[in-house]
Amino acid sequence: MQIVPFPQKDPAAALSMAGECARLFFHTVHTVNAADYSPEQLDAWAPRIPDAGDWQRRFSGHPVFLAQEEGQIVGFGDIYPDGLLDLLYVHAGCQGGGIGRALVQALERAVTPPRCYTVYASITARPFFERMGYRVVQPNFVKRGGVILRNDRMEKPV
Repeated sequence: MQIVPFPQKDPAAALSMAGECARLFFHTVHTVNAADYSPEQLDAWAPRIPDAGDWQRRFSGHPVFLAQEEGQIVGFGDIYPDGLLDLLYVHAGCQGGGIGRALVQALERAVTPPRCYTVYASITARPFFERMGYRVVQPNFVKRGGVILRNDRMEKPV
C-alpha cells in the first residue's frame, strides 16, 4: 500500500482519481455504514455517486491523500489547514488493514492546526478515531434531504 498526494496539478489525473474517490465514497457509505444507519439515512448521506468534476474542485487547495494498492485507490482523506479532517473513506473490502491509520497519520503531518485536529465522525467511524487518539467533544446532528444523521465532533490535541 502506498499513500500518495492527490495530483492537484495534473487536471486529467485529478479528474480520473476524483471519480474513483467518488465511487469509493458511495460504495463505502452504502456498505460499511449500513450496520449503523438506516437505508433512508444512507440514501440521504450518499444519494448517488458524486460528480467527479465537483469532487476534483472539492479537493483543491488543501491536502488530500490517496491510499493505493496495485494502482487502485483503496482509501482517501483530506484535511484543512485549521485541522478539520473532512473526509476519510476506506474501501469496504480493505477495512481493518491499516489504510485508515496510514491516511490519518499522513493527513495530520500535512498541517499544523492552531489548537487541535477535528473530525465529525460517523457512528461507524467513531471507534476508529478513538483508537487514533480523538475524543468525543459533542454529538452532532445534520439534516440531509430532510433526514437527520448523527455524527460526533471529535478532537485530538496537537
